[in-house]
Amino acid sequence: MKNKLISMAACCLAACTISFQACDDGLDLEYKGNLDLNLLGIKQAVEIWDGAQCNVITALEEPESSTTKIKSFKYKLSLALYQDRTAGQGATVDLVVAADSLNKAIAKVGTSTLYSVYEGAELLPAEYYNLASDKLELAAGATASEEVELLVYSEELINLIQDERKADATFVLPLQIQNSTSYGINPKTNTLMFIFKVSYVPPKTGPEYEPVTDEPVLGDTYGNTDLKLVWHDEFNGTGIPDPSVWRFEGGIAVVL
Repeated sequence: MKNKLISMAACCLAACTISFQACDDGLDLEYKGNLDLNLLGIKQAVEIWDGAQCNVITALEEPESSTTKIKSFKYKLSLALYQDRTAGQGATVDLVVAADSLNKAIAKVGTSTLYSVYEGAELLPAEYYNLASDKLELAAGATASEEVELLVYSEELINLIQDERKADATFVLPLQIQNSTSYGINPKTNTLMFIFKVSYVPPKTGPEYEPVTDEPVLGDTYGNTDLKLVWHDEFNGTGIPDPSVWRFEGGIAVVL
């Protein structure tokens, strides 16, 4: 009986060993579910995706110094597969302004704090930006497409607020990839929301901000002389010279 038990145990051990070896030799860990890793997205959207949205928020306002140069906003976009996988085939997508996506986000204001940034928002007018291309193309064998630059004219946008609106405003440019020629598009990272919060800066007032004039003052002396200013006309008004002190003679104005 004991010998039979030993023999049976040995057979079981051998069977188990063969089974494990057979599974190991034919090991296949490839995922068999429905997850598609071959999805296209905007590479920069993937980098800032927070699990809910892909927003690029920029604050703009008039600088304190009138001599400060306002730089235009620049951003580069490119196309890539999930986790920067190498493309087995080429793909081209359209890069479009998705106004419908913005309208849907605005409609959800008040339903969640996620949409509070869109309160009072409006689509960025076309004259305030330039998109270098309306296509993104991922070549076979590449991990990312060539970059397309977005240029927003920050100074003109600030002038719109300072000179015309005279109130804070939020502008949004929703850029989205559509119409892929091969791979599918990832709906989570297919759109970048460029949000520009432009603040109105009221002009400063008070004696310290009054314009400085260099007009001479009656009674002023000149240098080390005894000469004093008794009359002057700086011609800083509008219209013709003051007719009470000037008259025309041969097309030339002379003092009376």
